[in-house]
Amino acid sequence: MRCHRTALLTFSVLSLLSTSLFASPSLENDGGIDGSAGFASRTFSTGASAAYFNPARLFEGEDGLSLAFVAAADLLDIRLDPRPDGSDVGSSIERARAATTGGDSERLYFRPLPTDDLRQERGSADPTRGRYYLGVGGKLGLLDDLLAVGFLALLPVGSFQRVSPFYVDEREQYFSNSLHYELLGDRMDAASFAFAAALRPIPSTVLGVGVTMATSSTANTAIYVPDAADQERAQVNGAVDISTTFVPHFAVSWRPIDELWLSAVLHLEQQNTIGGTSELQFFDYDYPEGQSALNQRFAFSHAFLPLRAAIAARFDSAPSGDGLDWSIGAELSWWQWSSYVDRHNERPSMAFSDIFRPALGARLGLGGHELVLDGSYLVSPIPEQTGRSNYVDNDRVGLSLGWRWRLPFFDGMMRVGAQFSSQILLERRHSKRAASPDPVIDEYPDSVDVRSGEAISESFGFQSNNPGFPGYASEGVLLKGLLVLELVLDGAPD
Repeated sequence: MRCHRTALLTFSVLSLLSTSLFASPSLENDGGIDGSAGFASRTFSTGASAAYFNPARLFEGEDGLSLAFVAAADLLDIRLDPRPDGSDVGSSIERARAATTGGDSERLYFRPLPTDDLRQERGSADPTRGRYYLGVGGKLGLLDDLLAVGFLALLPVGSFQRVSPFYVDEREQYFSNSLHYELLGDRMDAASFAFAAALRPIPSTVLGVGVTMATSSTANTAIYVPDAADQERAQVNGAVDISTTFVPHFAVSWRPIDELWLSAVLHLEQQNTIGGTSELQFFDYDYPEGQSALNQRFAFSHAFLPLRAAIAARFDSAPSGDGLDWSIGAELSWWQWSSYVDRHNERPSMAFSDIFRPALGARLGLGGHELVLDGSYLVSPIPEQTGRSNYVDNDRVGLSLGWRWRLPFFDGMMRVGAQFSSQILLERRHSKRAASPDPVIDEYPDSVDVRSGEAISESFGFQSNNPGFPGYASEGVLLKGLLVLELVLDGAPD
């Protein structure tokens, strides 16, 4: 009896969890929702976006509410190198036993499918996709400008949440048989919620604290299979428990002179965890002693974000009589990617690297209009993939352009804004090497026929269904467009 085939029933309960996951990878990737927030969002964010990126900037700008629509396109490409001749797993594996040095044989440790029997063609998954979001937020000053509060929500449109785990090695042959971008994909379909407050204890210093939401979900599934020969017919009971946690972030800003602001921001590590157990019962089955069912466990991690620390500096022009003002700024953030766990809650065999991410920005204001320019460079934390794993990621160069216009609205004021950003994913190639610390596995070792005991010639040499073998390349472009409407609560026409 092949009980492991029914384990797939367990994962059907995951669809119950997908509407309750919160994280912020899309914010970190695309920037904030107001026209002033680009890649240097920890330096220049005002209003709602400051609630996530830098709560110590909640005093900046005017009180108001924001409504934004974001459209993004991930134009991505993964090119797989041709497989060498003789590397396919043949159908003879179904009757094979691995040959041992003593002339005996043993069961195959790995059980790949014959290459011709794989459900999906190698590399058939398309990483290119569109993304849409609705952003809502606001900011309000209280207690005679001693306290400010703000909130930000970024909600995917269409699929409110999406969790699509994948394996990064030969195990993915049973599913999509493709490679996937590790730090994009379903991570960008996570709703983001942030709440924050700022306190100004003295005029030159602002302290900020905020929280983002994360969840921990457990699914316990009981499955009864009345006929092991008909495993499509089963009775299933699923129990799901979802708990919400709040992950804090902190900020401080100091103004040593009127024109200069210095900030430091700290975001703690965050992830949504999904785990559980399935209890499989079969009719007339001899369970291990002390058990009344077969227990199978699973664990996933979704939208992992590492510890992030940043410093930022902004220089503002002195007030002028012609209405012209400008700001320039820079930030440097540090990301602790060495603590990363992937979608299957596994740590990479070759750990990711901690990285620094620089960003520069400038703002120019004149007559109610504001122009925004940001640039950034992001080094991939993922090392060269010379072995089993196929984590896909690239260095990125980003540029963001924005515009905001402040204009009268009835008895108050409003702002309209637009922003466009582009990130170029620089081409990157990986080649598998036998000398890798964790090399690609020979999934069909030298074997003998289980019936005749004769050697199977097509098992000789190296065979693997690892979709990333013998190598691959990736590149692409990320595009984002934003339209925003901000209602200024305390504004009055000039």
